[in-house]
Amino acid sequence: MPVPLVVPGIARYTLKAKIATIPIVTILDMHVVTGSGDRAGNVFDCAGNIINQWYTHLRGQQVNEYVLESVDYIDLDSPTGVVGSRTITSERTLPLPGADAGGPLPSFVAGLVKKSTSAARGAKTGRLFFPGLPEPITDVDNPNTISAAALTSLNNSLAAFLTAINVDAGVGGAQPSYTGRLAVVHKPAVGATFHTDVTGLSMQSRLTYQTRRRQ
Repeated sequence: MPVPLVVPGIARYTLKAKIATIPIVTILDMHVVTGSGDRAGNVFDCAGNIINQWYTHLRGQQVNEYVLESVDYIDLDSPTGVVGSRTITSERTLPLPGADAGGPLPSFVAGLVKKSTSAARGAKTGRLFFPGLPEPITDVDNPNTISAAALTSLNNSLAAFLTAINVDAGVGGAQPSYTGRLAVVHKPAVGATFHTDVTGLSMQSRLTYQTRRRQ
């Protein structure tokens, strides 16, 4: 089946999860450059790294009720890009719950993460929703905002996650099999669709509503 959008070099990953019985998704666009092996294998390997690094760096910020079920992917590099889903790596097997035992915020409430890029001033920088946050992170004087201490912790986790998913291909066939960078896709009114790589992730202090349950 042809992909709905062609963006050279980009593979789109969907973190499919549930909070209780409510489906929640988070979208990550990755600039994947083929290293060893073929592109389909590289895109698959990137999905595995996302699972592993979510477990290491983000799972601790999400409540037990948040359960990551799979990382689905579609390669937007060509009209016939590979489509698939990954639940198992050498380190982890999904589904897995978040690790924070604090009571959850309502399932439609999420943190809002700004993506910084090297794009020209005024260009789209991008954002993503961070679901599954615990209620105790909110400021006692303003329940719609994240406390200063929690904000620092979240931003440290996001920075570590970004560093860990941005990988360089190993030399001589060593892992990782690809070079990958988190990216923002730009769809201008005129001209070809393109991307810019993400240079930073920043959690905003005010909570938001993930009504579309996606990026």
